[in-house]
Amino acid sequence: MIIAGVLLTVAIPAFVGVLGNTVLRQEANRLVTDIQFARSEAIKRGLGVNICQADTASCDIGDPENDCKCKTGVPVQRYDLGWLIHTARGVKKDFDPAKGDVLLRVGMRTPEWVTIYGNKEVKHRIAIGPSGAFDQSATNGGLLVLCTNQESIEDVPGRAIEIKLSGRPSIKKVNKGKKGKKGDDDDDDDDDDDDDGGKKGKKGGGKKGKKAPEDEECLALDGETTIAAE
Repeated sequence: MIIAGVLLTVAIPAFVGVLGNTVLRQEANRLVTDIQFARSEAIKRGLGVNICQADTASCDIGDPENDCKCKTGVPVQRYDLGWLIHTARGVKKDFDPAKGDVLLRVGMRTPEWVTIYGNKEVKHRIAIGPSGAFDQSATNGGLLVLCTNQESIEDVPGRAIEIKLSGRPSIKKVNKGKKGKKGDDDDDDDDDDDDDGGKKGKKGGGKKGKKAPEDEECLALDGETTIAAE
């Protein structure tokens, strides 16, 4: 009995860690797939396509005018309640079927313990231009961070989705740790839109690194998330 108890003590946390990692990876892949879908549709249609924050619990893609609205009831920078992918007459326009916007896909909610926060570049929406590029006036790309209850822990590290200015998304793990820890540079993408992750900036020159938040909170606040290799 003692041996069985010891085995259970070891096995249950391990199982929870495996399950948590699997779900987090699946949710990150689902969002990346939708970003890639939005890029493909934007290029194919020659139109801007947005992925906006939305509470999609009651959204019906068959009747897009029925509760399919951007941002309604959703906290700023949160994507875990769901998202809408739609054509957009303007880069920063919300979904409006009355003006000819077409609802292309509905991203449903994540499991309630999976949180998704975005930085200011994707505060309300991920805007993709007709060329497939990340179409924002800002000079930085987008960042979305998925974690378990806003934490990145050793057994279940968070996932960071980086969206380059080219529009290409990539997934990396989020380091756990306290504010001020340097990030690990592990960007092996072919293009070099931005390659400053993990390089701590110096006063008067250099690029500012991405630091982990205090108390290991998993929020994609600008300059506050340390990313590592997936």
